[in-house]
Amino acid sequence: MIPLKDRLDFVSIFFCSRCNLNCIHCGYGFSNNTQKDELPVSCFIKALEEARELGATSVNITGGEIFVRKDCFELLDGAFDLGYKINIETNGVLLTQKDIEKLKQYGSKLRVAFSVDGINKETHEKIRGKGTFDKTMLALKALIKSDLRVRVNTVMQQFNKDQIPAMARYFVEELGVGFRLLPSILEQETKDSCNCIKLEVPYADIDDVLQNFMYDFMRKHKDKDISVSVNVALVPFDIENFMLCPWGKNSLGISYDGLVSLCHNRSGNEIFTFGNLKNQSLKDIWCNSEQAKFFKNYNCNKLKGVCAKCLAKKICRGGCRVHAMAAYGDIYAPDPFCQKVYELGKFPEYALRDSAQGE
Repeated sequence: MIPLKDRLDFVSIFFCSRCNLNCIHCGYGFSNNTQKDELPVSCFIKALEEARELGATSVNITGGEIFVRKDCFELLDGAFDLGYKINIETNGVLLTQKDIEKLKQYGSKLRVAFSVDGINKETHEKIRGKGTFDKTMLALKALIKSDLRVRVNTVMQQFNKDQIPAMARYFVEELGVGFRLLPSILEQETKDSCNCIKLEVPYADIDDVLQNFMYDFMRKHKDKDISVSVNVALVPFDIENFMLCPWGKNSLGISYDGLVSLCHNRSGNEIFTFGNLKNQSLKDIWCNSEQAKFFKNYNCNKLKGVCAKCLAKKICRGGCRVHAMAAYGDIYAPDPFCQKVYELGKFPEYALRDSAQGE
């Protein structure tokens, strides 16, 4: 019997740091990395076997661009044979018809999430590069015809903020696929933080899209795979698909070079690193690492800023710790996005604990 504190549900694999594209908001451009530090697929499959023994049932495989690695299907086959539900994230540009035929064999066990950042070629390619839109859409539509589960991931930024309603309607209502909106550009692992500041959408514009379109759209399509990546306290009570990362409790990340961390979104900070598959087993790392134990027992009552006052803190535990550490250098700092909303006076009052109340 697996002790409850050591039970795993979810594994996220950062399979490849290389990418065939050089998107303006991302740090994994094609010229940035090599494959010399990448673990062989056999190491990932062994780790997935151990994670399965600990209870894990779902795996997310991301990058970089996972199909840059020629052995990607070996990993997918291994995860499928172990009985995992598999989610993969891709820009779709490298997928051939042969690849699509291979993906079909995974059936309902697989969901493919495509990165699409514009309703048309002009917008998408301003962000992702010339010649990308048609290739991505061709692969996406081919997978839809194959009856595989498909979702579109969109990062909101200055170039596409006005296209979000049109994108959601097109992908959900016309193509019948899922849609995930990421309103904020990640605050770390970017190649140019100044550039990302220019691309970042002001909260007033984000709030306008969410309040005047997105939430009503989600209410209209409750049975669809639609989500918004903002913390639970900022989402209306009746919206069920919000961001709730299971960090530390029943999930972990495995990086391309064998590092086992809080999540796949590695920051380079040792506080988030649990161990390395090059010299330890996944089971040993997850069950015995002091850093893993710290996050399993994370004390959300020590949270600072708006998170200290938030009634949802025991649900989300302060949101993204990687982002908080990057922004404030403190593991108990508030989630930067929530703190920004609070400082703007826009944080929902119903989600805040009265100062006269106890914990």
